[in-house]
Amino acid sequence: MNQKKTICLDFDGVLHAYSRGWQDGSIYDGPINGALDAVRRLSESFTLVVQTSRKNLEDVVTWLDKHSFPMMAVTNNKPPALVYIDDRGLRFTNWDDTLAFVEKFFTTIEKQVITQADVGPLDTVVSGK
Repeated sequence: MNQKKTICLDFDGVLHAYSRGWQDGSIYDGPINGALDAVRRLSESFTLVVQTSRKNLEDVVTWLDKHSFPMMAVTNNKPPALVYIDDRGLRFTNWDDTLAFVEKFFTTIEKQVITQADVGPLDTVVSGK
């Protein structure tokens, strides 16, 4: 039996439009244009997992169900996956290029520190009706 490979999708900025950034944990926007169709298409060939740093996973599940996304696990752990689709990702190739990018990037924006207290305990739930 061939088991589907997993693709991990970030929630904010990939599925949820997140147009105003973090707003006290509220999920205030609808889906990003094309997200629902893309997820439906990917779900035909892959197991999809939604990854988020949000504390309340049930809010994410409720939002996914409200917008008729197919059933997907929702987690704030990093599961094993074939690929991670994330609006804030940096593809690692080597440390020299990575350090050059980070040093250049952080000369133009303020550094942010995110602690475990900001994201809360890690857990996993499953969406779907």
